[in-house]
Amino acid sequence: RDCAQSLASTDLFAVNDLGCAAGANSLAAARIVAEATSTTSQLQIQMTDLPSNDFGPCMAVFAEAHGELCGLLGGTVFICCAGASFYDAVSPRDSMHLAYSLCSAHWLSRCRSLPNSVFCQFETDKAAVADWRAQAATDWERFVHLRAQELVLGGHLVVVCKAACDAGGGLTCDGVLHDTVEE
Repeated sequence: RDCAQSLASTDLFAVNDLGCAAGANSLAAARIVAEATSTTSQLQIQMTDLPSNDFGPCMAVFAEAHGELCGLLGGTVFICCAGASFYDAVSPRDSMHLAYSLCSAHWLSRCRSLPNSVFCQFETDKAAVADWRAQAATDWERFVHLRAQELVLGGHLVVVCKAACDAGGGLTCDGVLHDTVEE
C-alpha cells in the first residue's frame, strides 16, 4: 500500500511478476496489488518467466479472474507475458512501479552442478560450493542492477526466497508480499 500511495499520481500502475510459472502464486499477489492500488484507474501486470515456460495456464488463471481484479481496482487491468530470463532486461527503463519475485530468485542463470547434493548447504565439495556461491553473487548483482533500471523513481522491488539456516530448518515466505504491500 505504501508503494501504491507513494506513486498515486500515476494513471497506470505497472507491476512485474518475475518468475510467474503457471500463475498460482501470481493471482494472489495480483489481488493484493489491485486492491492496494485502487487510487489508479489502470493496472498493468507483466508475467515474466523463461521462454520455455508454458504461459497458457497462467493466462487461463488471469482470464478467469479478470473481472474480479478490475472490480478490486475499480478500473482496467491489463495482463501481459514476457518470455525472458530475469537475468536479462525484461521491461523498458523507468516503466515499472513494483517488481516482485515470490519464489524464483534462488535459480541461477547458469546451472552449476553440485556433485554430492542438489542443495548447496549440504554439498561437501568445497570447490563446487565456492563456484556456486560466486555464480549466485554475480547473478544477484545483475538481477538488482536490471531491476534498478526498470523501476521508476520511488518504485519498489520485493524478493521472497526460502532460506536455510546454518542450524538447520528454514524460513517461510507466506504472507511477506501482503505484509510488504500493507506497510
